[in-house]
Order: sequence, then C-alpha cells, then structure tokens
Amino acid sequence: MSFGMVIFRGGEREFFFQQVVSAAHFRGEAESTWKNLQEGLSCTQYAEEEGFSVDAEELQKASELFRYRNELITAQETERWLEERNLSVEDFSNYLERNHWHSRFASNLPDICSEYPPSPKAVEDALWAELILEGRFKAFTLPLAQRVAAKIESPDFTVPREGVETERELFFRRAAISSGELERWLTRFRCPRKWFEEMVEMDALYQRMGGAILSPERCHSELQAQHLPLTRIEAEGIFFPSWEAAREAFLCLTEDREGLAEVGRRSGSPVTFSSKFIRDLSEETQQAFFSASPGEILPPVEQGGNVWIFRVRQKIKPSLEDPDIRILIGEKARQGFFQSLVDKHIHWIFSPE
Repeated sequence: MSFGMVIFRGGEREFFFQQVVSAAHFRGEAESTWKNLQEGLSCTQYAEEEGFSVDAEELQKASELFRYRNELITAQETERWLEERNLSVEDFSNYLERNHWHSRFASNLPDICSEYPPSPKAVEDALWAELILEGRFKAFTLPLAQRVAAKIESPDFTVPREGVETERELFFRRAAISSGELERWLTRFRCPRKWFEEMVEMDALYQRMGGAILSPERCHSELQAQHLPLTRIEAEGIFFPSWEAAREAFLCLTEDREGLAEVGRRSGSPVTFSSKFIRDLSEETQQAFFSASPGEILPPVEQGGNVWIFRVRQKIKPSLEDPDIRILIGEKARQGFFQSLVDKHIHWIFSPE
C-alpha cells in the first residue's frame, strides 16, 4: 500500500496514508506496531540469509486460526476479504511468515535486529498489511479523523496560544526528544513541518473541545446510559482446577453451609478479593452477578483458565462522586461526541471498521 493512497476525505480535503502514519507517531501510538514490524522483518531476513526452512504446518495452523477469527470459511472468501482491503495472498503469506520467524527467534531478538535492520522502505511496504491483519488500522486512523472532523465542525473555535504550546511540549515528552531534534524526527517519519504544526493545533483544539462538552447534564445523561455496565461488583472467590472439584465445593457452601475460607483452606485455594465493573467481566459472569444479591454464593464459572466460585459482597451503583467513574464517563462522552462529528464530516475511502 502506497503512502500516497487516500484514506478519507474531510470537507474538501483528502488525507493520505502517510498522514495517518505520521499522526499516529505524533500521538505516540505507533511505537509498538512499528517495533513489532521491524523485528519481524529482521527475523525474516535473518532466516532467509541463514537458510532456515519455514515450518509449513505451523504456517497452515496460523492461517486457519486467522481465518477462524475472521469467519473466513473458504479460500475464496479469504482472497475476497484480502482484495477488499487492498491486500494480496502474498501479503498474507508474508505476514504469517514474519510472525512465525518473530516467534521462533524471540530469545535472540536484540542480536538479530542489530545485525539485520530492515530498510525504511521495507517497513513502509509492509506496514499496510501489518495494520490490517493485526487489526490496528482503526487505532491508527480514527483519532486523526476525529481531530479533522472537530476542526471542520468548529472552524472559528479558538485555542489560546498557551494551549497550543502545551500540546507541543507534550509531543516532545512523548517522543523523548528535544526541540533541537525535531527535524530529525520529521525526516525519519516523512512528516512535513507544516503537517506537524497542523497536528499540534488540531490536538489542542481536540483537547479544548473535549473538555468543553463535559457539562454536568451530559455527564449525568451518560451515567444513566452506562448505569449497568459501570455497576461495581465486590466479591470474594476461590478457584479450582476442575469443574468436578468446584461443584463439590459449591454443595459444601450452599447445602452444608460451610464458610468460603474453610472450603478454600481444604482445597488449597486462598480466598481472593476482587472489585470490578460489570462491563469488565465475561458475558457468563456478568449474567451471574447481575441477578445475584449481596451475600449470595454463585454457581461455578470459568474465568482465566480456572473454575471459580464467588460470593458477592456488595454491588455499588455508579456515581459521579467516584473518580474512576468520572474518568470513564468523560471518556465515553467525548468518544460519542467526536464519533458523531466523524459520521457527519468524514467520508471514508478505506473504512476502519
């Protein structure tokens, strides 16, 4: 995928893949993807030059797992899925091989990456496939679209100069560079100085608008909409290696009225306290906690590879007095607001969905 490809239009203006990538670097959200891709390319080059043979069976398993996750049943469906995303079967095969070699040589990565650094062009040529196949394209693209949409929505919305300078300083901290090293950063990520200055201003506008929308009325409305997912569950639990052991313990707790600590000691499982929002639980566990009352022992559920029995201590309704709730509600309100602007002002050439 060429860095010159148009990804979306905002108003009368086109925004290119190069701008999406440099904006992700500007926000400090590209490093892990970039590093993983560079390592994969280094390992692939090392394997080729040292004459390692790829494990065809492992690649086939990886391919089948990818297709299963994306509900691609046949080879024809897979080829069509790739084509719709401007990818080829070769792109897919190269991606699988990169991951294969990256995993195989994980214990020797520093030496391999030092001796076989990929060229900037090799990274650029593989980046589109990496973002799409790793499911990272939306994370790269949507934040820029939100900022562009905010600028279109409020062309006269002014940001004080100190707000712009604050965002500039935050960039230097994220990038861990000084102002004197900016030109090198711009060259490395093929980012024109004019585009850099525009990103600084858009970030300042985005932050100011995001803060301005958080009125008490909007926060209260969002809290009502998120009342159930943000209900906090406090519980005590013990885990078991098998369903059979958990069912036996459940009978001891519910029919023989033994205490949780006593059953835990006998089974070698200490009582663990947890405090989580309902939204952060598995679907099965959500249903169990939703209908439970304080003090109730829940039937065994699977979580984290073990079988658990929980006793509900309390269910805490969400409140804006809770700082964690305020942060979550604020983020949810901002995302909803900016998504509405994206829907209004952005025309996708390559949708991030």
